[in-house]
Amino acid sequence: MKKILGIACAVAMAAPLAFGQASVFSQNAVGYVRVKVPGSGDLNLCRLDFLPLDPNVPNNVLNVIGDQLPVNSSVFIWDSTLNEGAGGYIPVTKGARAGWPSTGAGATEIDQGVAFWLQTPASDPNDYFVYLMGEVPG
Repeated sequence: MKKILGIACAVAMAAPLAFGQASVFSQNAVGYVRVKVPGSGDLNLCRLDFLPLDPNVPNNVLNVIGDQLPVNSSVFIWDSTLNEGAGGYIPVTKGARAGWPSTGAGATEIDQGVAFWLQTPASDPNDYFVYLMGEVPG
């Protein structure tokens, strides 16, 4: 009986060592933040804390916000180079037919860690939830 108990203890102690050698094939960790955007034209301050999932796809409004907000919603992106270095906001508004513009102000990238405002139309009393997603920086 002691011999069987000794073998069982040895196996129990060796098992974590055998399974602890598993290889990690990816360092990617995907994260998200759920942001409540109030209705009736109220603003919500947000920050994008993630890297793009695909480094070939820019973090512009179209790719970050997508179809999560209704028509005539706006995003105001901070740009420190505006107004001779004093900074200012670049407004981007979602159109009825084309959605978020992909050129001009719509092509402005939302850099990691930079704050931006989300605003729904004043005529829409509904609250919306926006999911900001990406790769967690390592």
